[in-house]
Amino acid sequence: AKYVDKIFVDVVLNSSGNKVGLVSYKSDVPYEFGCTEDSNWVEYLTKNETKLKCQIDSYKAKPGERCLCCAIKRGRDFLNDTYSNSSRKKFIVLMSDGTAEKTTPDLDKCGENYTGNPGQDAINQACLAKQEGITVHSVGFGIGANLTLLQEIADCGGGELFSSTNLSGLEEIYKSIAKSIIEIS
Repeated sequence: AKYVDKIFVDVVLNSSGNKVGLVSYKSDVPYEFGCTEDSNWVEYLTKNETKLKCQIDSYKAKPGERCLCCAIKRGRDFLNDTYSNSSRKKFIVLMSDGTAEKTTPDLDKCGENYTGNPGQDAINQACLAKQEGITVHSVGFGIGANLTLLQEIADCGGGELFSSTNLSGLEEIYKSIAKSIIEIS
């Protein structure tokens, strides 16, 4: 999946004026990119392809740590940041197997409309994103992905659900989403 994340970054950044921000599903991951010597370096949305790809390489999946509402909330924070261009159309692309394992009432993570149900809290964050003018697309990956939850997230976020069980299909999905984002933005 890291390979297609990098392709997505390439396609989106190849168009003038676009920026990309990356987030993890873990609720306790700091906002800093973990791949620089300067641990104080923070830039939510960036055009720096090298730092984005370094961040992609640094991701490590841990069972029991998938907090989809945390990821969507952090995406909202990035896109609503004062450094974000308010005149541009904004998107969140959530790639997941649809397993929402964790939630938290912490307002900085996913406390808005908190229910204690990890799946419902992710849907609620997508609804809040749409209210803020952010479109949320869901990309289901893998055999057995919870496409029902991912469809609800996409529906509430005003986006679309895409799914694939293999890397080549995922690559085509990411290229398609990136191209549509470029056309709209």
